[in-house]
Amino acid sequence: MNRMKKNMRDPDFQSMFLWPLVVCLLTVLFAGVSICSVQQLNNSVSMIYAHPFMVSQNVNSATNTVAQMQLNIRRLNNQHDEEEHQEIIAAIQELEQQLDGNLDYIKNFYTGDPQHVVKLRATADKMLALQHNLLTHIHEDAGLHDTINLELNQYYSQFTEDTKVIMERAISRVNLVDQNATRTSEMNAVLACTMIVLIVWTTVYSRRAIQRKNRDLQNRDQLFSQLTNNIDDAVFVYAPHKKQMEFISENVERVLGMSKEKTMDSVYLRQLCVNDESWKVVHDTFMGDVLTEPVEREYQVHNPKTKQIQWMVLQVYPVVDAHKELRYIIKVVDRTQELKNRQDLQDALVSAQKASNAKRDFLSRMSHEIRTPMNAIIGMTAIATANLDNRPKIEDCLEKISYSSQHLLSIINDVLDMSSIESGKLAIANEAFDLSRLLTQTAAIYSGQCASRGSCFEMTSDLTVERLIGDQLRVNQVLYNLLSNAVKFTPAGGIVHLNVTELERKDQRIRLRFSISDTGIGMKPEFLERIFEPFEQADATTAQKYGGTGLGMPITKNLVTMMGGTIQVKSTFGEGTTFHIELPFRLDSAAEPDLQENTLRHLKTLVVDDDRGSCEHAALLLERMGMEVQWVTSGREAVNCVLSAHQANQDYDVCFLDWKMPDMDGLETTRRIREQVGEDTLIIILSAYDWSHIETEAKEAGANAFVSKPLFPTTLYRTLSETTGRAPEEPQVKEENKQYDFHGKHILLVEDNELNMEIAKELLGSTGFTVSCACHGQEALDMFSQNPPNTYDLILMDVQMPIMDGYQATRAIRALDRSDAKEIPIFAMTANAFHEDVVAAKEAGMNEHVAKPFDPVQLYEVLEKYLA
Repeated sequence: MNRMKKNMRDPDFQSMFLWPLVVCLLTVLFAGVSICSVQQLNNSVSMIYAHPFMVSQNVNSATNTVAQMQLNIRRLNNQHDEEEHQEIIAAIQELEQQLDGNLDYIKNFYTGDPQHVVKLRATADKMLALQHNLLTHIHEDAGLHDTINLELNQYYSQFTEDTKVIMERAISRVNLVDQNATRTSEMNAVLACTMIVLIVWTTVYSRRAIQRKNRDLQNRDQLFSQLTNNIDDAVFVYAPHKKQMEFISENVERVLGMSKEKTMDSVYLRQLCVNDESWKVVHDTFMGDVLTEPVEREYQVHNPKTKQIQWMVLQVYPVVDAHKELRYIIKVVDRTQELKNRQDLQDALVSAQKASNAKRDFLSRMSHEIRTPMNAIIGMTAIATANLDNRPKIEDCLEKISYSSQHLLSIINDVLDMSSIESGKLAIANEAFDLSRLLTQTAAIYSGQCASRGSCFEMTSDLTVERLIGDQLRVNQVLYNLLSNAVKFTPAGGIVHLNVTELERKDQRIRLRFSISDTGIGMKPEFLERIFEPFEQADATTAQKYGGTGLGMPITKNLVTMMGGTIQVKSTFGEGTTFHIELPFRLDSAAEPDLQENTLRHLKTLVVDDDRGSCEHAALLLERMGMEVQWVTSGREAVNCVLSAHQANQDYDVCFLDWKMPDMDGLETTRRIREQVGEDTLIIILSAYDWSHIETEAKEAGANAFVSKPLFPTTLYRTLSETTGRAPEEPQVKEENKQYDFHGKHILLVEDNELNMEIAKELLGSTGFTVSCACHGQEALDMFSQNPPNTYDLILMDVQMPIMDGYQATRAIRALDRSDAKEIPIFAMTANAFHEDVVAAKEAGMNEHVAKPFDPVQLYEVLEKYLA
């Protein structure tokens, strides 16, 4: 019904009914014409009846009356009886009255020429006057009677003739009216047939038009349904006066996650709304005040299908139809993705602004960080130049220049590492390394740094393994970054602690946890959220006070991730920070020494440490060597144990004493033991601190050796072997300050920078090298090809050079047809220090890659390996 009302308001639908309306109007017109025709016919019949027919009848009556009067006159002439005379006269008088009535009717209703009636009346009047005269003188002279009769008969004949004229005219009029009535009937018949045809045609046309319109409406409805089903907006038509939906698009389940039936259930809609505010929006739209203007309202729903929260927008358009009925055209739009994209854009904008600010701050800090060592280098160089005759002063300047140079190099390396990490060009090595040596060196470095700052460095470990397979350089870099920050942000009197524990071991794989904690300044929660983002520092004050590039933490995070590990941080502002790093390694079991088969088995050992865990760890390592181990947690207990064993004639072979214990430290315990048992028992001092400044005092107290914590099997084994005199022969350790001698070796140095060439030439020449120089690759190629084979023992090749770069020169040399072209060592010595640069050097035919600025000792070691 509603659709029909809507269709009737449709102009197309109205035009479809135009023809039936026209036909209806024609039908009404036909009915009117027919009524008029019938009325006219009735009038014609009435006229025929009232005028020609009745006139004819009265004419006939008048004629008959006159004939009867004529007959009575004859009877009167022949009758002599008086009584009969009177009867005949009475009859004639009655006939005269009847004639008079006929003539009056003819006069009133005759439609012909009025003169006919006048003439007839005149004839009748003369005839009646003569007849009256005859009746008056009926008994008088017979001759008079004959004369009157003769004249009277003439009038009778004249009257008859006159009536004939009127009769003919009446009959003619009757025929004319009859013809008109026939034509009217025929016209009505034609009109009736025409109207029947029009009605039939209109009915068929209207039926087909309605069917076609219905098909169009069905197609339109189908297209509309397909449209609403394929768009992302649900469409509704709501009748507020009925409080119900009149139309719901088919896509409502896909858009809102609910069926069409459930959209009619207000209880279900209330459950879908995220909160009361969203429900109020929906309720007010459909149950609130009548809307007269388009509105747009936002609300949130739980999609029961996707289980996600969706941001929806109600767009309501009030529409009043031709019947003054109000309806809402409602479109429900899912704006979830749009709002998410908008939020992502806003977040990206904020991130970009933060990154821009961070990079600006970073450049400011980098300017400070780089200029500080550069200022020292330039200043110390100027001071050294001004004091050429003062050797101690020059040495001091050179030492500070070297320190500043290393500091500047570390800053540059941080930037380059961050760049290589972000570009995915940083490679992680898998090589065997000694974890115990790495940790020992780390402890030595940071214990000294903490001591110089008035803080304390501690390191503990429960490891029983030493040789691992992984990236020693990156592990060291991670520890360096974290420990450097811990030392830097820990004030005097604070503690920096490194703890290494074994988490799990399975199938020649091991996972270790490195925990670095400090009692420093800590971090605020808001900074913890962005600590691993590049160029970030807590605030400008921190950057100014403590320095740094803001790259240490993101580098550390990326390195840990690339090694397959995890990093976590906990911090309390003003109290300190703890980092937990978990890293996986493979065990290098082939390189682990067999400590079960050794000369230290069955030694009786006492371990003394106030920390129970340290005692258990040391006991575990010593027992694995086959020793008999006992441990105590105080110096007094240690003295009593040693005395009891001595009295039982079961003296300890070795005592491991912790240096710092609360009641009696290691030095005092050593003195007491020496007083009780003499020199027979070996005493080894354990310390997590730098014991160099107590070494003399400890030896005077009776200590035989020192071992740094944390303890490792090899360290214990080596120390015990040395102190007991049971140490196996070990290869000669290379001296730290080894003198390199390359006399008799000829090297070709290819460098386009004169200053770099001068430095390299001087450093190489100081070890005995004969150095020939080339300024670019083409010159190096010419010098090599023009000199006899084996003229040069090695080539140091820069990469970025004019005319011909180092890669091209190397390939050209390797392609020469001579015996030494394929064998001569060629080193890339370049500032291109990324991993892809190393790969490119190897692919070009180079043997090694030495990054500038190079460490002379490391360069000498590599040269010696190839020239030995």
